[in-house]
This record gives sequence, structure tokens and C-alpha cells, in this order.
Amino acid sequence: MANPKLLGMGLSEAEAIGADSARFEELLLQASKELQQAQTTRPESTQIQPQPGFCIKTNSSEGKVFINICHSPSIPPPADVTEEELLQMLEEDQAGFRIPMSLGEPHAELDAKGQGCTAYDVAVNSDFYRRMQRFLAGARDHHRQGGP
Repeated sequence: MANPKLLGMGLSEAEAIGADSARFEELLLQASKELQQAQTTRPESTQIQPQPGFCIKTNSSEGKVFINICHSPSIPPPADVTEEELLQMLEEDQAGFRIPMSLGEPHAELDAKGQGCTAYDVAVNSDFYRRMQRFLAGARDHHRQGGP
């Protein structure tokens, strides 16, 4: 059944709707092209070969998760702050301290028992990595000596 409003339209109104429709189609085509172009262009990136570090094993509701921490001098270092400055920043504004890193996509792996798990690869700056290692070694020693 025909819409009586459309039947009662004059020629100029029908032409206006046709022009709007053509403009709408043109905008859709333009948006489609821009979306396709955005999907095919890759952001600027640099390939690096990080050095191995250590692995953190944890569990989530979906199973085991491994976080492989590695390092490279190609990753920029975080701001050089003292431990006291860092603690103050974290107390005041936890988002105030950033650690530049490269975080890989989650990928499926097998654990030592042959069970499926998820792994993430995280690369940080090499100097920062060594500093973190020294800090963790000191914390471990402090704990072994009966510290909190």
C-alpha cells in the first residue's frame, strides 16, 4: 500500500529527497573507503629482538597465564626517579608514573604439563630492567633476613 504522504508530494519535494538520498549514498561510500584505508594502513612500528628476562606465572578464571618479561635498549626508559619519589607519586596519583613497554598480543602456549595456557610478552627498557632486578634482589634479601 502506498504512503499517502508520498503520493501527495510535489515534484520539488521528491527531487529534494532524491538529492538527500544521493548525498547520503555518497557519504556512505566515502566513509567505507576511509574505513578500508584505515584498516590497511599500519601504525609506524619498529621490529626489535628483545633479550630474555623472567617469567611470571599466575592464574585467571580462564586458566594459567604466563607473563614473559624481556628487555631491549630500543624501548624508551621511564622517568628516572628515586624510590622515595616513586612512592610519593604512587600515593598521590597512581597514574603519574608510566613505564614505556611493548605488550604483545595474548597467545596460546603449553605449560610444563602440556596443558593449554595464555602467554603475554612484555618488553621494557634494558636499563630499567636491570634496575628492577637489583631492586627485587634487595627486597628478596631483606625478606630472607626477617624483614617485612
